[in-house]
Amino acid sequence: MTFDGLLSKTGRKLRIDYYQSTLNWAIEIDGLQHVSINDQIHDKSKRERKFAEQQARDATIKTYFNTKPEITLIRIPCYCETNSDHFKPLTIQQQYDAAVQICQRIHFALHGTRAPEPDKNRILLQTRNHTTNSESLLNRLNQQYNGKIRATEYRFEDDKPRIILKCKQGHITQVCLAKAYNDVKNINKRPNSTKPLCWACVRQSQFDQAKQRLHESGMIWINEQELRSQFHGTLSHPLTNKGSVKRIMLLCTHENDERIFKEIVLNQLLP
Repeated sequence: MTFDGLLSKTGRKLRIDYYQSTLNWAIEIDGLQHVSINDQIHDKSKRERKFAEQQARDATIKTYFNTKPEITLIRIPCYCETNSDHFKPLTIQQQYDAAVQICQRIHFALHGTRAPEPDKNRILLQTRNHTTNSESLLNRLNQQYNGKIRATEYRFEDDKPRIILKCKQGHITQVCLAKAYNDVKNINKRPNSTKPLCWACVRQSQFDQAKQRLHESGMIWINEQELRSQFHGTLSHPLTNKGSVKRIMLLCTHENDERIFKEIVLNQLLP
């Protein structure tokens, strides 16, 4: 919903999430980006600029409705404050409770009675299940991925949306939805980039480099199969953590004396 005179600094119309015309209520759903810098944006100056722009929009909206006493501006936060004075997004259940609360408030203001209780379990189950909306999301992502990797499933993990990805090598990884969107943006900016989107492929490539270095040094990599299998993933158990190259230990022995064993950190074998 837009309003006459509610404009950004560049003259673009600013939109309000919801407007209840009978009550004259303008409702804004405030996500984490309203109070916190988006760490998913790797460029520090860009993420600081985006946050400043968001705060400027919020200030413009507040100032506008302060001059419109006939309209009530309601802001619904979809985040909560942590003990360390930081913010985190609400869980799906907390978002549901916040949505029901504002719906009940609107119903009571319109009808003077309490709204019927919705079927919470059914709604949450539909949210988590494979829906038409998730199919549409996967299709959009795959169009943007342009064959570089494939989004195969949309699921919830710890009440957060996740995307299951499968690369051409068959690796199955899981990323948050924000990471998937960020990858798509990078593809659009650098369509000719050869950087793999699958971090399991990156790790396997590092293993190849390490094996070559060990071979040149006359060493045999003993736990190769075990480590490589840890970075493949399945649909039931996708890879969620690539681990640190400083913590991955390669157990090796010397080709001329197999009684000598040595543990080498992967990071030490990479250029």
